[in-house]
Amino acid sequence: MIMMYGVMTLAIYYGEKKWNYARNYRAMMNKGIRHLRRYMNVEFHPLIEMEKFDEGLFKNKDNQDLIKGLKLLYGKEKMTEKLIVSHEVACLLGTLCHDERIYQAIKAKRGETDMSDYVLRISREAKSEGIRLGRSEGRNEGIITTLIKQLKQRLGDLSKEMVKEINRSNKKQLDHLTLHIFDIESEEDIKKILLEK
Repeated sequence: MIMMYGVMTLAIYYGEKKWNYARNYRAMMNKGIRHLRRYMNVEFHPLIEMEKFDEGLFKNKDNQDLIKGLKLLYGKEKMTEKLIVSHEVACLLGTLCHDERIYQAIKAKRGETDMSDYVLRISREAKSEGIRLGRSEGRNEGIITTLIKQLKQRLGDLSKEMVKEINRSNKKQLDHLTLHIFDIESEEDIKKILLEK
C-alpha cells in the first residue's frame, strides 16, 4: 500500500501590526520571475498572524509559550500570571520582537527564563523613556542589520553609500523595505522603495 501525504506551505507573520499586504503568491512575486506564473499550481497561500493564534490549540508547551510570550511582549494580552519559558523560546522571543535589550539579557542566561518579570520591567522602562515596548532603537538596529545581510545576499554586495542610507532610514522606510525585499534587483530599487515612505 502506498501512502501519500499532502504538503502545504504556511506563511506565519509575527509582527506587531496587523498584516495589510499581499496574501497571495501573485501579488508577492518578484517582477523578474513573473513569467513563471503559469507554472504555479496555487494562487493563494494561508497567511496566519501569530498574535491571533489560540495557543491552547497547540500540544507542545514551547509552541504555547512562544505565542503567549509574543502576545505579552506586544501588549496584546495583560500579564495575569508568571510565564516561565525554556531558554530557546526566550531567545526566539527576543529575536522575533527585535528588542535588543530582551535578547542580550536572555542570551547570557541558562535554563528556564521568567519572561513575565522581564516583560514588566522592560514595559516600565519603556514608559519612563516615553517609548512603547518593541519600538526602541535596539529594534531598528536589529532590523537594519538583518536587512543589510539579506540585501547583500540578494545583490552580492552593497555600496558604502547605500549602507549609510539604510542606516539613516526611519522605521516606516525600514518596514517598507522589508515588505518589498523580493522586488529588489539593484540598489536603484532600494532607493525607490526608501523614497516611497
